[in-house]
Amino acid sequence: MQLKRYPHKLSLKKAMSNYMNWTDVFELLRSKGILVSGFKKSDYAKTGMDFYFSRETYLDLKRRLDGEINYIKSSRFYIPKNQLNHLKECLDSISGKKIDEDDTCVKLIGKADGSWSFQITYNEVKPGMISLLDTTERKIEVNINDHDDVASLDFNIAGTHDHKKVTQLLAKIQEEYKEIKFKLSDIELKKLSKTSRIRLFDEFFQLEDSEWELKKILKLKVNRDNNSNNPTEPPEALNKDLLKGINTALLHGENLIDNEFIKNITKDDFYFTMASMRYDHRDSPDYIDFSIEFKSRPERFEAKITGSGEYEATEKGYTENKKVFPKDRQDHIIFKFQNEFYQIYNFLLSQEKNSISISENEIHFFDETAVSEE
Repeated sequence: MQLKRYPHKLSLKKAMSNYMNWTDVFELLRSKGILVSGFKKSDYAKTGMDFYFSRETYLDLKRRLDGEINYIKSSRFYIPKNQLNHLKECLDSISGKKIDEDDTCVKLIGKADGSWSFQITYNEVKPGMISLLDTTERKIEVNINDHDDVASLDFNIAGTHDHKKVTQLLAKIQEEYKEIKFKLSDIELKKLSKTSRIRLFDEFFQLEDSEWELKKILKLKVNRDNNSNNPTEPPEALNKDLLKGINTALLHGENLIDNEFIKNITKDDFYFTMASMRYDHRDSPDYIDFSIEFKSRPERFEAKITGSGEYEATEKGYTENKKVFPKDRQDHIIFKFQNEFYQIYNFLLSQEKNSISISENEIHFFDETAVSEE
């Protein structure tokens, strides 16, 4: 994180008034011996703008503005196991070197059990609420994990450019080392027919997990299948104009998977692209809200926990007490669910590859997949 020059007072006031919570503003001023007599956060902000702070104080302010990322977003690429050594050699050859204008560097990390991972660091430059505090050093840890048929490169997404940075690095390696072509892939809906896209989510909803029990579907996102060869009119029970012009819809409610409206539109031109689910722990009062989603900009599959906590018994029933699980526990949950989702996806993809009813123009085979581009 860098401070190029000091921010303007009005910029400081705006940040304190609109983008920081009350506790952070109070603690920041108190740490500098500034006592404010006021009833609103704007009173604190107005007083705070009248002081000139040190570089360290402004950096502390920037960290408070960025906030702590409590919930983890995860993404991954898949690679054949026999290509891992080639990937490691390529990463080792550029380790410690700055490879682009963002000062991107790669570092290989060996582990005691013989496994390895690699770390990407880069400088993210973007406009901020304090516009001059705009450069932040980002770190991405990419872990190598084995599966039955392939290995995966798993990493968490903490910044808006993290996924793009991993993608660019892997693409750059393939471009510079012409003799090596990594057959990387991601979970991509476009590889599946519309029927399989529906089955992908349906079968995930029906999984019996030993630790977590699916209680309800909180949200579903549907997209129109623009490549449908046999578009049909919505059922008569629905208003024929209801879906006209709609390409994407985010649906909220209880037990959405049993909703007749959703059943009807997925029989026609729509398929799922996102689901948010409530899971209850089988042996404790813990709960999680877990989301799987296919993003379009850039194209990627993303799994994440969007909420967590525990139930507390009261006289009127149960109440939810929110709490953020430790990072290691979040990683474990996301990794497990992501693996289960991939197994279903891979099974459906294999079925389509072996089916003569699907033409080769409608799917992309696993070993022909390149790195997703933004």
